[in-house]
Amino acid sequence: MLNNETTELIGILNNNQGVIAIIGLFIVIPLSILSDKIISKYRKNEQRKELKRILLKELWININFVAQIEKSYINNLKDKINLHIPHYPPRTEILGKFFEFDLLNSLNDFEKEDVIEIYAQLKDLKDEYFLWRNLLINNRISADEKLYINLSSTMISYVDPVMRNMLDLWIFLVKDIGSKSPISQIKELNELILKKIKDGKWIRTSYMASFYNRDEYKELEKFDIILCWENDWKDSPKEVIEVKNIIAIHESWIK
Repeated sequence: MLNNETTELIGILNNNQGVIAIIGLFIVIPLSILSDKIISKYRKNEQRKELKRILLKELWININFVAQIEKSYINNLKDKINLHIPHYPPRTEILGKFFEFDLLNSLNDFEKEDVIEIYAQLKDLKDEYFLWRNLLINNRISADEKLYINLSSTMISYVDPVMRNMLDLWIFLVKDIGSKSPISQIKELNELILKKIKDGKWIRTSYMASFYNRDEYKELEKFDIILCWENDWKDSPKEVIEVKNIIAIHESWIK
């Protein structure tokens, strides 16, 4: 037997089912929205981590590929017998997916602007590379040094800015997530950078060390290390770390 209070409560619930349902909606809907936001934020964070890992690898590859283009260009000036043609053009296919699938919004503003600039520069360099390579293969420019320099000038003009931009972003990523990379060269550089930072050193990046051999940089005392692809400033007052011998993809590319 139910007592009077229980019977009365059942009656109230039966008579106010609509009100209770509405109250339930006010509770369930905000919780559902909050849950969706948490899941969405988690997915965005996971996507951001994965995109940074992809960037870490793609920039490493392109830094190597672009440097070899200029190396081949220089070798053709020095070697009048053999023809030096780089094996690899800039690699833009993976970076292009960032735009194709609208993935850039998962990056912060700094990363997003850098990727846009780097991708545009790599695309332009790639176009010029194929034109230059075809001229070399057809032996149209290698015999005449002045013609060779003139017809190579547009392509070479892209190398320094894109290398500086790639190294700026890449070193930031190496410091941030390089310890988890499966690539041994990246892990090694991560350990070196973190050790220098732990020792209180300030680091600046560049393609060539001599980039900082200018009056506007000579007055800047608040950096200790130049981290560059190649050290072409042998009497630099700063410590110079040349990364080409640390992060080269192939052993034959070292030195």
